[in-house]
Amino acid sequence: MYTKFASIKQPLLGLFFLLLINSVVAVPTADFTVSNYFPCNNQNVTFTNASIGTITSYSWVFGASASPATSSSSGPVVVQFASAGSYSVTLTVSGPDGTNSVSKTIVVSSTAPVLSGSISGSTSVCLNASNLAYSVSPVANASTYNWTVPAGSTITSGQGTPSIISTFGSTPGNICVTAINGCGTSNQICQAVDIAKEQVVFMNYNLLNYPAQSTITADTSLRHPYFRTIIQYSNPDILVAQEVTGQNGVNFFLTKY
Repeated sequence: MYTKFASIKQPLLGLFFLLLINSVVAVPTADFTVSNYFPCNNQNVTFTNASIGTITSYSWVFGASASPATSSSSGPVVVQFASAGSYSVTLTVSGPDGTNSVSKTIVVSSTAPVLSGSISGSTSVCLNASNLAYSVSPVANASTYNWTVPAGSTITSGQGTPSIISTFGSTPGNICVTAINGCGTSNQICQAVDIAKEQVVFMNYNLLNYPAQSTITADTSLRHPYFRTIIQYSNPDILVAQEVTGQNGVNFFLTKY
């Protein structure tokens, strides 16, 4: 009979102890979610625990003007903040392997946000233009922003933030934005945007001694129907009328067309 001894090489022995330590020591990780980071004062805010690991105790700190100011519950915890301001809320979790903390900022308001200034961005764009940037000055107590664009246009990215990227269609109109927090919605700011034409129709029209009569009766009955047909068919953006002989002809022509 004999006995055989097995040996473990030094590098493998170190790896074995490292894996053993990692499997035994697992410090918990503190984390939580918030129902509203920008609430109104005296409005319910729910804090929900999202920590992981082996946890035996919880310690919440919400702030002096919060109700409750502290809690040892695993959550969810419903809290109200009496005063406007910025609050650093901290959750500390402890377990047999250690302690971990996390803090998040809550901005409490007593009024709805107020937008000021104007929207920055192009006021005249090409037909079906894309990658158009529009922005407004951020508001400190706003949780989100709501943008609207003209019919046929789309917001490519940025909805909910102070700036957006948009694509325009063929319809001019207003780009508008409001800011929102737990207390309500701000005033609305709008920017009119026009669709620039890719080409301009220019018409040079010789009216041939217009009006031919001082009373313009003959021009009204004989020539105006033809003038109207030609001009309406051409639909010019710019019309230059030549050989208008008097101010009465200018006035009549402008009111007629």
